[in-house]
Amino acid sequence: MARSEAGGIDLVVLDVMLPDMDGRELCRRIRAGTSRGYVPIIMLTGLVTPADSHAGFSAGVDDYLTKPFDLQGLLDRVRVWVRVRDFLEAAVPPRAARGNKSELLEVALTTSHDLTRLLMLLLTVLETWDPDKQTPQDLERLRAEFQSAAAVLASRINLLTDQARSAAS
Repeated sequence: MARSEAGGIDLVVLDVMLPDMDGRELCRRIRAGTSRGYVPIIMLTGLVTPADSHAGFSAGVDDYLTKPFDLQGLLDRVRVWVRVRDFLEAAVPPRAARGNKSELLEVALTTSHDLTRLLMLLLTVLETWDPDKQTPQDLERLRAEFQSAAAVLASRINLLTDQARSAAS
């Protein structure tokens, strides 16, 4: 944790099962303490159920990869997330230079993160979908998760739109 607070980290790869702390808790702490720009987090773990990946995304991970894993697949994901981080750094000025548009930019970053989490949830469901193994309770839980994610996202998009209009006038 101290290393992430010091800055200079391009990306974090972590497991859920760490020696001193649950990886999801570490992810939450990194997200809560990051003030030096966006740090992508990839969870690489042996926990393979949809509930496990959902818990990871809820904690703030950007990508979820299960063991055993393909090294090239991991490297591809690292490259993608470093590109995303570089894009965000180029698009969003440092906090000191933000001036009165900081709220708009913070909402934009949060919305971007929420969009990514929703996309990864969708991809995880599609990759693991087996209609013969879905119980009515599973389907109801998935429906509720998607409705919740969509409602949060819609509210963020509305807030972002309102703040962008205010900043433009």
